[in-house]
Amino acid sequence: MWKTPKDPNSHKITITETTEGGQVIARVDRISNLPIDIISQFLLRVLPKDAARTSILSKRWQRIWASLPDIYFDNDEVGMLFFGMSVIKRSSCELLVKKWINIALENKVKTLHLAIKTLNYEEPFRLFSGISFSSCSATLVVLSIKDCEISSDSFMLPSLRSLFLYNIMTVDDFIFADFIAGFPRIEELIVEYFPEELDIILVPNPNLNFLNVQYTGCSGKLQIESRKLESLVFSYLRVEVDNYEFEITCTSTVKNLTLQNVLVLERTLNSFINRFPLLENLVIDGCRRDVFSVGGFYDNNLPSLFVSHKNLAKFVLKLGTFNSIDKIVIHAPNLKSFEYYGRLTSFPGIWASRRLKFGKLHLRPKVLNANWYIWLRNILESFAQSKHLCLICRNEQDDVEVISARAKTETQTEANIQ
Repeated sequence: MWKTPKDPNSHKITITETTEGGQVIARVDRISNLPIDIISQFLLRVLPKDAARTSILSKRWQRIWASLPDIYFDNDEVGMLFFGMSVIKRSSCELLVKKWINIALENKVKTLHLAIKTLNYEEPFRLFSGISFSSCSATLVVLSIKDCEISSDSFMLPSLRSLFLYNIMTVDDFIFADFIAGFPRIEELIVEYFPEELDIILVPNPNLNFLNVQYTGCSGKLQIESRKLESLVFSYLRVEVDNYEFEITCTSTVKNLTLQNVLVLERTLNSFINRFPLLENLVIDGCRRDVFSVGGFYDNNLPSLFVSHKNLAKFVLKLGTFNSIDKIVIHAPNLKSFEYYGRLTSFPGIWASRRLKFGKLHLRPKVLNANWYIWLRNILESFAQSKHLCLICRNEQDDVEVISARAKTETQTEANIQ
């Protein structure tokens, strides 16, 4: 039999156990005596219904459950009951959800993630009706919105620092500049899956430090007005960079640039990268150009890439399976880390990067012939100054892995052919 009395001579919670022989053994309840913050972290990592069940253990556990800082409701846990309510009593369910949101806002929540997807895509959940965000305007710091409809004047949150927008629907007269003006102090902004009707994305926030634009159908203009912008990420843009107008107030402040699966045209990639003279970290992942060749097929291969940045410390270039690049000219005296994923190519200028410490080349050549060994010799010479070089080569016929690790006094090379 288990009991959980509190030892009158101690502030610790103890557990008594009666053995079959009638002997009473008292032990310290180590879990219940953990700090409240640690126990709360345990409860936050289980399902809400399981966390609620711990309230029967003792009065202390009941208080802990009631004071959890985060509560996550997942409609998958509700099952068919919620599905039936959505169909038969959708209006009442919407009112109930808004009531839950208002309760959180009234309690001065600091972080709010809203992902509310309706059964009818044409009737999304409207955040600008029946919800009072003004009650937490001074406390809300992080706001994430997904699958909801917003209006230009939906919010006025002067304390917000991070805003994440995923698959957002907008009203007919929506103006992005008016909407974003409700968050004058945001430092981090992610915009993903925005509607195609939107022509201009204007971000006039002076404190913006990080911007991530993903898979937006906007085919017009992206205007960023921030002198503190340090990190830019463009992913899965449906438009050619040549036809997309970028206006950035101060490109000299950008230190981190990531281009992922962006469709580019001839010479566009070089000219775009050169707009950021003080880059320290550059990632190009899966970018390609879409140009008709003479035979009427698309030519997805990239032209020669020229990277000339004196402050560049890390450069990652990942090409698609069917993409190639002529050569990669690198002039980066402070480069410390370089990674390349793609077919055989040359890296003129890399030898001048005297501070290079790490190099990784993951190659996918069509065939391995005599030129491969000549190329390998040239690569080892080009990366002679690096302290660590990892070279992995794979093709349909063989798997060749060459790892070269260099220290100050010794050089070790290992080759495995399978």
